[in-house]
Amino acid sequence: IPYCIGRIFSTTNKNQKTNYLVPDLKKKIKQSKKKIILYNLNHYRDFISMSDISKIIFCLYKVKFKGVINIATGRAVYLKDIATLICKHYKKKAEFIDNVKKTCLVANIDKLKKIYKKNLVKSLDKMIFWKMKIIFESSIFLHPSEGGISKYISKINEIFQKKNINSIIYS
Repeated sequence: IPYCIGRIFSTTNKNQKTNYLVPDLKKKIKQSKKKIILYNLNHYRDFISMSDISKIIFCLYKVKFKGVINIATGRAVYLKDIATLICKHYKKKAEFIDNVKKTCLVANIDKLKKIYKKNLVKSLDKMIFWKMKIIFESSIFLHPSEGGISKYISKINEIFQKKNINSIIYS
């Protein structure tokens, strides 16, 4: 059975719901009236924009990619840098208390680079603060703010089913 499994790494956008790192940091920093102390942010993650995810998934569909592929930027983002950017945006300062062990979760995107030749959004500021419209197909506009990535992936599955494409995309 031909299949495509896209492993989506960390993502965020301006309207991401709480219970995710970036919106929780934004809320905590914005609402804080006292000294801000942030714990355990000495880790690296690979963040990709929702806009890039949709374009990559559509590209994988168009080239009929088969197999497993990482959907990411391949770039390490230090979580403290995200918190610092948010602090700067809200004109606040934070103290960081690290945990003992750093972790790094960054994708190998060698396969993706061979298929997807366009530049990826790498600006954290754009991912975190700008309202981005996601274009999946010329006639379909998907907004990650409308229910988060689960609803977004459900919409992609729905589109694929209408075109008689067997797809199962999980978040």
